[in-house]
Amino acid sequence: MNPIKFCSSFKFDFEFALNNFLLFLADSATAAKIEASIKQLFENPTGVIYEGYVDDPRNTDNAWMETSCTLFHDASGKLTENLQLNAGDDAADCQWVTVDIDTPEIEMYASHRDFMVGCLDFIKSNDC
Repeated sequence: MNPIKFCSSFKFDFEFALNNFLLFLADSATAAKIEASIKQLFENPTGVIYEGYVDDPRNTDNAWMETSCTLFHDASGKLTENLQLNAGDDAADCQWVTVDIDTPEIEMYASHRDFMVGCLDFIKSNDC
């Protein structure tokens, strides 16, 4: 998958969810600030971590999962500090989690932990 197309596709899905979140904010100035921060974050992907086949319990002999993992790293924390995550129909336990960069022990679904470790390795090796 072309990383540009992936970023555009993911950004579209994220913006749809973000727009629903912004509708519930009473303060339009806060909503505008969050929207600008997220736009800035998605305009500058940090790096493509993985593209290809993933081991997934839903895989069969005739159909399998392939994915792309792109890192959007907010090193300062300023772009995402006001972003609240809310679980949706396909992300039942969506939340911010602090991960120790030296010992990333966290339980995740399928290959997601591998992607997280890949992101942490990318951040460490590129001084992000």
